[in-house]
Parts: sequence; C-alpha cells; structure tokens
Amino acid sequence: MKLLEAVKQPGLYRLWNSRGKEVTEALFFNEILKSIVDDGNDWDPGTFDWYLEDEINFADWQKIEIEVLPIVIVK
Repeated sequence: MKLLEAVKQPGLYRLWNSRGKEVTEALFFNEILKSIVDDGNDWDPGTFDWYLEDEINFADWQKIEIEVLPIVIVK
C-alpha cells in the first residue's frame, strides 16, 4: 500500500494498492488514520470507495514515503 498526496490540493491523500491496481477516493489524512485505529478492530479496506488506477490522473498525485511506528495510547 502506498500513499499519494494531491499536488494541487495539499492535505488530500489517496491510498494506492499497486498490486490490486486500485486507489481510494481522495481523503484527508485524519480519515485514513481514524480508519486504522478506530475502536481497536482490524483495518477494513472496505471503509473507503476504491477506483481503478486508470480512473485517476497520476500527474495530479505524488507518491510520498511515510513510516508508521507503533504507538501506545495511555488513557
């Protein structure tokens, strides 16, 4: 899974499943994070709408590298 950031609209992102050749709808980063950590369940990729790669213009999106580290939430 790769992360794409909008070139013309900073703050919008898409998840790109290059193996499955599909991308999510444009999302804010907090929506992506919320889907991953929401109520402790496993992440469900069905949370988002997915589109075929050839339905988006990759010139409008740039691939960015992120590193996700384990976190501990203390209440």
